[in-house]
Order: sequence, then structure tokens, then C-alpha cells
Amino acid sequence: MRIAVTDAFRPLLTECLLAALQGAAADIQQSGLDPENFAEPLERFDSIRATLDALGWGALPSIDVTTHRDVLQAALLKRLATERECMVGGSALRTRRAGTYAGEIGQFLEEVR
Repeated sequence: MRIAVTDAFRPLLTECLLAALQGAAADIQQSGLDPENFAEPLERFDSIRATLDALGWGALPSIDVTTHRDVLQAALLKRLATERECMVGGSALRTRRAGTYAGEIGQFLEEVR
């Protein structure tokens, strides 16, 4: 199943995926290349990178959620939690922006599920 990724949402989605990629890279670095600890973050990194490749880094209008659902949900849920925190503890501008982002993420997550 493919779902559309609007031009308006694509930058936020890419930002969420890049943050997840950075987290996986940090976990790889912290594993100390220990084979027991290295495999999972490397697999996660590769899955996130594959999702970014499937998204076309912004060039394609849709993504296959059957293949990339787990990565999309993990990255978006993490960002959604951050935006919800900002909605209660940020400046007025940041609170409005967080509310907008949270709404966009929530709407996309509904399509991904």
C-alpha cells in the first residue's frame, strides 16, 4: 500500500527520519563495534536509510507503508512526543508551531496505520 506524501509534509517527514538516523548512528558508535550490540542499531540505521531512499529524499509523491511502516511510525511517534512537550512548555510561537506539527504528524500516522 502506498500513501501520498504532500509537498507540505515532506520536509517534516524527512526531518523526523534524519533525526532517527542520527539516533541509530549514535547507537552504533556507542556499541563499540561489539558484535552483540552492533547488529541491532546497524539494522535500524539501514532500515531508516532505506526509508529515506524510498521517499526519494523528497522527490517522490508517495511511499510504500507496507515496507516502511515500522520506521515511519517510530520516527514520527518520537517527534510527536517532542512536539506535545513543546505545546505545554514553549513560547506562544513555539506552542502554535508544535500544535501544527503535531496535527500534521498525527494525520500522517493515521494513514500509516
